[in-house]
Amino acid sequence: FSLFSGEIVPDSEELVQSLRRQDVGSVGNLRVDVLFFGKTGYENRKPISCALKIKATRFVKAGNYLSYLGLENPAIAVPVENEKAVVSPSFKTGRESTIKQVQKPSLPTLEEEVDLHLDSILGNDPHDMPDHEKFLTQMRHFEQRLNYALTHRYVQITFIHGVGTGRLKEAICAELKEYNLTFEDGAFHKYGVGATVVRLNG
Repeated sequence: FSLFSGEIVPDSEELVQSLRRQDVGSVGNLRVDVLFFGKTGYENRKPISCALKIKATRFVKAGNYLSYLGLENPAIAVPVENEKAVVSPSFKTGRESTIKQVQKPSLPTLEEEVDLHLDSILGNDPHDMPDHEKFLTQMRHFEQRLNYALTHRYVQITFIHGVGTGRLKEAICAELKEYNLTFEDGAFHKYGVGATVVRLNG
């Protein structure tokens, strides 16, 4: 089946589909077919047909993400064809490649502390919300902050989940294990047994 078909203008990007990190592995192989055309005279270019394998493990390590001109957040760029094969020697674009790696100065160590209590996430404690919906709200917030920390090259993030029944902590630890991230209980003198510290880039 087709995820996207249509026209894309030069120097632009198109969102094909959004996935949660843990669902990336379910995508498997993708095929990209590109047909070049122009409404006025242009240099003929052969179509591109390329199969891409999306590996979930590539999205775990912050070092795999790079900054690119035109993109707001760091990203993993996957070429669909060797650049030398795309543009013939006789064809001049008049500009450099639209995606260029940006050299950034070294940044200070980034850490974050995330409170997963509902009153912190929602601004109040929703007493009438079903327990399962409360749990899903906390897990969604956990996944969003973890993804942000990974893509922005944080070295550490601490999740304050409290004690409760232990269900939230178990779910968090299970997901961290799935992506081979190093984690440990937070400092007892500061959090008791209600926090988990995740090492991201060390």
